[in-house]
Amino acid sequence: AHPSVAGGDPGAPLPSAGGAGGAGASAGGAGFALSLGQGRLAPSAPLRLLRGARARATPAFLMPLHAPPPLCGDAAASVGGLHSSSSMPSLAISQPLPPMMTAPGPSGGRAPAPSPSLDAWLARLRGRPLPTPLPEDVAWRILSFLDPTSAFADAATAPTHVVDRTTSVRGQFTTISAALRAASHGDRILVRPGVYRESLKLDVCVAIVAIPAASSAAAPVAHNAVGAPGCTGSVVITSARNHTLQSTAPLARVEGATLRQTGNTGRSCVLTTRGSLEVRACDVSSASGLCVEVTDQARPTIRSCRVHEGAAAGIWFRTGGCGLVESSEITANGWSGVQISESSNPTLVRNHIHSNKSAGVISFNCGRGVVCANDISSNGKGGVQVRSGARPHLRHNRIRGEHSFGIWVYERGLGRFEGNEIVDNAWSGFQVEEGSEPTVIGNKLSGNRSAGIVVYNRGSGTYEWNDISGNGRCGVQIKSGSAPTFRFNRIHHEKQAGVLTAEDGTGVLEDNDIHDNQWSGVQTEGPSDPRLRRNRIHHNGGAGFIAYQNGSGLLEENRIYGNKKYGVQSKTGGHPVVRRNSIHDKTYGIYLTENGAGLFEHNRLHSLNTSRPGPGIYVSADCSPVLLQNEGPDGTNAEQPDAEDGGDPPPPQGTLPQDQQEQHGTALALGAEIAESGDDAAAELARLGGATDPGLPPAPAPDGTIAAS
Repeated sequence: AHPSVAGGDPGAPLPSAGGAGGAGASAGGAGFALSLGQGRLAPSAPLRLLRGARARATPAFLMPLHAPPPLCGDAAASVGGLHSSSSMPSLAISQPLPPMMTAPGPSGGRAPAPSPSLDAWLARLRGRPLPTPLPEDVAWRILSFLDPTSAFADAATAPTHVVDRTTSVRGQFTTISAALRAASHGDRILVRPGVYRESLKLDVCVAIVAIPAASSAAAPVAHNAVGAPGCTGSVVITSARNHTLQSTAPLARVEGATLRQTGNTGRSCVLTTRGSLEVRACDVSSASGLCVEVTDQARPTIRSCRVHEGAAAGIWFRTGGCGLVESSEITANGWSGVQISESSNPTLVRNHIHSNKSAGVISFNCGRGVVCANDISSNGKGGVQVRSGARPHLRHNRIRGEHSFGIWVYERGLGRFEGNEIVDNAWSGFQVEEGSEPTVIGNKLSGNRSAGIVVYNRGSGTYEWNDISGNGRCGVQIKSGSAPTFRFNRIHHEKQAGVLTAEDGTGVLEDNDIHDNQWSGVQTEGPSDPRLRRNRIHHNGGAGFIAYQNGSGLLEENRIYGNKKYGVQSKTGGHPVVRRNSIHDKTYGIYLTENGAGLFEHNRLHSLNTSRPGPGIYVSADCSPVLLQNEGPDGTNAEQPDAEDGGDPPPPQGTLPQDQQEQHGTALALGAEIAESGDDAAAELARLGGATDPGLPPAPAPDGTIAAS
């Protein structure tokens, strides 16, 4: 558009249609029509009115750099085939440039002036000159789609500045800071070996590359703990008063240097507050603060580095920071290896995080993050901690040999944990408490000194398809008012019980396979009340399920078989509800002693002891269960009490102790009296010869035998 139109003067004359190649007639890029005969805007033109009569043109539509808008007439002929699609190299842009509006400039809404350094940088990446200069904000928009590796891929053609600390003969500068002041966007700074005592401020887009010492050229390349190329140590940049490296540039890169913060000011060694900084093959440490600090939505890439011996954390992402940490070793830091907080969302891939004084990785205060394929070991306070509303996503990590928990989720922590191997930790493999609610899917937990998974102190969460085995105590512990959900897990070969619920623990266990544990498959001690549905509980060293010390629970549609002692056991005040289960075990399907109680109905059960087949139920005289419509293998009534081998046998048929006969007669009389009043339930009870106390033996029949209850 003509400058007078862009400036907003609707009364200014316009150029004639004649002009160079009819350029005045081709104002379509500005988005409005011109009536050239009268030299005024056509009344039908789509104008946006601002401050009354002042008009502003619709901004131009920005096309991608490799597909500029078609030119007309001589203008098209003047650029020739510069934008031929057949010879155009790719810029490695991750997605097509969206339509965007140029930001209004400081002078009356005009677009920002072009930046020669940015245009030259883009031309080098493109491999040929640009067809037209680009406004500065447009150039930055294009560069924002590139990572530092792609942005500085033009090393062979980029302007280069050489720094040598000892002399200016071999280099243009003796300090890196002087080279930064002279550099333009897209330049490269080569640093010769030496110790540089300075604090670097990166506010220009450059690549700083350390040159290896000549003596190390023939030596093998050093590798860090994860097998990636590491720092050679020939270039050392150190600062005692301030940050060793502070980056605010939109794009920057530092490669092959040793970065040290040696003072006692508590400053970070590397601080990035905006833009995308790549730190590659560097050795980073801090004597009084953080090794790397990422804030304010900066997005650095830390690749193949060694981050160690920080007085505080190794890397801290906070206040919305993100980025990538890949193939690095993070070790021996005073706090955690990696800290993620305040909605930060970094990605950690293939790192070795070990021997830090606190946790290997901690996400807190609504932190997020993706932690994938890392080796996390030997940290002081657990491999991973999640708390205070944080919700990270951990996938396919190996968390081993920790001095406490493998993973600890507390203070209402959340998160998703998939396919991790959590083994050989000093305490529990996975501990959840204080209202936390993680999602734990497809993990392997074994060899931990305490339990595989502990859900404690009102914890909950969903646990599915995990393999839990070989831990020092139980596979799963549910305590202190916790209510998790376990589905489709395999819990086996534990040194104690497969599942233990206690201290008001509840929860749901559905479709799990619980087998070959040295104690019982599931133990519930009081008061606790879990729900078990459709589980397979088999071949455990004790009972399949045991409720004791006032424990309860609901068992529905489970298959309980092959356990060494009993299918279901209730004692010392236990009172479970057991219905519609298939129970067949080596001695008794249901075994009640020591004031055990509960409701047992509609179960199908029998003993697998072929030498002494029995009805599958044992009820001692001091127990008071309710047994309703349980069936033996042949469909007969299975509710005939039996005696345990080596225990006290039931009374001989036709004889009862005197006190029990008196109690039983009183109960029958009471049942008959209630039956006459029309109570259907009491009538059924009287018909079966039942008593108010279901634990009493059946009364003698008229022929002197004992009827089945």
